[in-house]
Amino acid sequence: MADAAEQALRRAGASDGLILAILRVGLLIHEGVHPKKIAERLGHSSIKLTMDTYGHLFDGSDRESAERMDRLFGRKPDPDDPQGQAEVEEKKRAKLFVMPGRKAG
Repeated sequence: MADAAEQALRRAGASDGLILAILRVGLLIHEGVHPKKIAERLGHSSIKLTMDTYGHLFDGSDRESAERMDRLFGRKPDPDDPQGQAEVEEKKRAKLFVMPGRKAG
């Protein structure tokens, strides 16, 4: 995939330095590095600049974010789905550790 991206950047007239920077950022994003840390590494003055420039590369994280929010805010897991089965078991275990005077979610 990096080869195809590099070829497309070269056809667009990107310099070697720019190609290296874009590929490096793509790899950091792929590895799950937080955007703030990427901004710091690149010397950007704010995370906004990083997200405006590279935000489209974070698209794959939309699904993960949605799944996390579902787990946090009450989507009922599908017991027929292996992921759902794991979530049901996790919730059962979590109820064992509820603080006194608090209700389990």
